[in-house]
Amino acid sequence: MGYVFDALNKSGKQPPDSEANNAPEQTQKLRLGEHLAAATASATEAEAPVIDADIPPVTTLPEGFDERLVAVTDASSIMGEEYRSIRTRLLARWQHRRHMIHTITSATPKEGKTLTSLNLGLCLSEMPDRRTIVVECDLRIPMFQKMLKLGEGTGIVHVLQGKADLDEAINNSVRPNLSVISAGQVAAGDATQMLSSPEFTSILTNLRERYDHVIVDTPPVLDLADAGIVGGQSDEVIVIVRMNRTPRYLVDEAIRTLNSYDAPVSGCVLTDRQLSSHGGYSYWYRGYYRNSYASRYVYSQSSRHAHRRSA
Repeated sequence: MGYVFDALNKSGKQPPDSEANNAPEQTQKLRLGEHLAAATASATEAEAPVIDADIPPVTTLPEGFDERLVAVTDASSIMGEEYRSIRTRLLARWQHRRHMIHTITSATPKEGKTLTSLNLGLCLSEMPDRRTIVVECDLRIPMFQKMLKLGEGTGIVHVLQGKADLDEAINNSVRPNLSVISAGQVAAGDATQMLSSPEFTSILTNLRERYDHVIVDTPPVLDLADAGIVGGQSDEVIVIVRMNRTPRYLVDEAIRTLNSYDAPVSGCVLTDRQLSSHGGYSYWYRGYYRNSYASRYVYSQSSRHAHRRSA
């Protein structure tokens, strides 16, 4: 099984109190491998969230529940801990703020954005003092119902069509602090119009008020306006990038596209990296395992060379 590594990098808008807020516009670009220890250090005096180490494991999962959701299917694994590392960095970066919207997207399909969205939501739900909801806004190729075994039911498409109330679309999950809203049905032709409507803006506002973290899974940003539209209403956008698959120029183009929507890109998660045989990070990664799906924030200076060569 392969390992997945990543980097959250400064780009676009910065969180409050960041020195980069005063940087020239030309410096507000994606910089893979940039060292962000200062972002974590700035949050050390903030009130830390309560993370209950005694939360009982989820012992009963729906039949067919996607095993790649390792935050519950294999919580003690390396990959499970990788996702918790993302959670820790995210909370520190934003100084443990609440009522935030985090949009997840990618430059191209099949980079791991939906798995990251759900696993991050599951990790956030381990905190008993916070409520999290994950919203599926990939209305062209919805996956939540299959992955979570929700069955056919009401989703955000029905709400946007005026056929259901928002509460009817909210599903409970395997953890008490996590709720999920699936697409409900495919709405390929109307997806962009729905996500740019006042009704969708109202939904996001409602969810922001009710939940501490709203994670929105969106389609790939290139060739589709959906991620930019949603990202423009979010506190941050995280771009998922698959190592040795997505060309660097496409990542740059995705960032430029998001910036054109005034979407605050906070950085990216690099997936499908593996450890080298001597136990360190593999700078020259020659392949990837198709079943890799964990992610981790990496802030080490040594990772810069690998990101330049591989991303």
